[in-house]
Amino acid sequence: MAKKKKTVNTAEKSNNAKQLKSAGKPPEEPQIDKELTIEESTVNETTAQSGSDYEHSVFLNVQAAYEEAKRKRENYKKIGPVFVAVSGIVFLTLIFTLENKITFLIFWVITVLYTVALMIRAEYKYHQFQGYLGLLKKETVVEETEAETSEPLSDETAGTESSEKEQEEQT
Repeated sequence: MAKKKKTVNTAEKSNNAKQLKSAGKPPEEPQIDKELTIEESTVNETTAQSGSDYEHSVFLNVQAAYEEAKRKRENYKKIGPVFVAVSGIVFLTLIFTLENKITFLIFWVITVLYTVALMIRAEYKYHQFQGYLGLLKKETVVEETEAETSEPLSDETAGTESSEKEQEEQT
């Protein structure tokens, strides 16, 4: 059926082109109706509503990602240390029973580092989503901003401050 529609459309187009050529006139420009401008104004209102819908859907997606990060964090906190301990026992057993001691030692270190990296990543994502949703405690936010803003004094500024204090003490 799709092929028949295409042939009909191309036949109609060729007939229209022949009529335009035979008339010798350029095609007329389409006229803008007043109804079209009214439709555009309603489109702007609907896009504003869809913008708030978009923001709401983004919020829901972030909240769902937060719940997922929270679930993973709790699982990693339970399973991570157990896995590190079990892998330590398994690899120590393999190290002392087989000849490839260095290979198993390297595998053991890699598994421990990978497990710890997963746990740190889960904690970081959980903390990041808490910040997005505004769930961080005020004390935590204050401590983080203080840590970012506090800068160590250089030797030059430390020297001028101490000399100013000495001058004040003398007077």
